Amino acid sequence: MSAKILQALVIDPNLKILADLVRPLTLKGFRVAARTSPDDVLDYVRRSRPELVLLGRKFWQAGWAPEILAASPGTVVAPVAEAPEPDGTPLQAA
Repeated sequence: MSAKILQALVIDPNLKILADLVRPLTLKGFRVAARTSPDDVLDYVRRSRPELVLLGRKFWQAGWAPEILAASPGTVVAPVAEAPEPDGTPLQAA
């Protein structure tokens, strides 16, 4: 019996943040889809039922989490935590 392949979806307008999140998830065994916009994700989430969706702050604040949960109730939806700049100031939203 083969192990289930875990799926994750990362949605953030910042390409660097996407890259920074995709790599560790992939190394942990997730098959990761990355998007810069949530515009087409509801159909994708309904079909693929990812275990995890990480939403960029902009999309989290815009209220996409409940929409995604409605499309796939078993999916864990969490905001992307942005690391501060080396001088301690928070990153600005893209």
